[in-house]
Amino acid sequence: KASPETFAHETPVTSFLSRQRPNCSPRVIATDTEHHWTLMGDIGGTPLRHVADVDRWADALRDYAGQQMALVSTRGELAALGCPVRTLDVLAQAIPPLLADTDAVTLGGAEPGLSAAELDRLRDLAPAMRSACRALADYAVPESLTHGDFVSVNIIARGGDTVFFDWSHSSIAHPFFDLPFVLPQPTAGGPSDFYALTLTPPIRARLEDAYLTPWTSYEPMRRLRQALALARPLAALHYALTFYRYIVPTVEDAVEWGASVPRLLRVALADAESLRTHG
Repeated sequence: KASPETFAHETPVTSFLSRQRPNCSPRVIATDTEHHWTLMGDIGGTPLRHVADVDRWADALRDYAGQQMALVSTRGELAALGCPVRTLDVLAQAIPPLLADTDAVTLGGAEPGLSAAELDRLRDLAPAMRSACRALADYAVPESLTHGDFVSVNIIARGGDTVFFDWSHSSIAHPFFDLPFVLPQPTAGGPSDFYALTLTPPIRARLEDAYLTPWTSYEPMRRLRQALALARPLAALHYALTFYRYIVPTVEDAVEWGASVPRLLRVALADAESLRTHG
């Protein structure tokens, strides 16, 4: 894989994971960090999107939680490799300037930019968003490596192992920010129609608990569910900020990448009542 300069950290992070978590990572054969090239062995297996077995999905999400927990102690090493550190404090401080950039979030009136009404709603929610960041930080769950594009085609069921790959959007942030993208809510317009497994509310709840169970070493399940409810709308904001601040300004096709900002903000709006609750 040849990563662009914007995602230069992908090469050393992938190599690091190949050494630290070989059962959960592609085998890295060689790297060229100057050019951001990574040569990997064939992963094999089956993308999770094509797996209809709910038990296998549960195993995969438990594996991911286990990996994130194992990597908590390596945050300093990952940061030294160039992995971005994007904390809840960073998110809270960045919300007002993001929402103040009318052109970036409305795309000048072009699709899929936010409408004036949607932008007004988001600006009205800004205090609640910042409050939710502070509330989420009060839980004992530590920051760890997040994937950034944690969708089911980037998760491979390979025998009894689960392989996670494509770390271009990775950062050190709240670990729960990844789960809403592999288990989207219907109101968020998630791609559940593409799954071999139908994400009914009971199945989604079961899979969320499978992911949360390993984290009970930090908090009881009741509080973990509360933390996940907070993290769900904040996750979309976190990744909207990632595109707005770190990706769009550095890529040539900024117009195409910039469309992700309002799309992600619209996902956050789908959870508006949750944000108001914590305002």
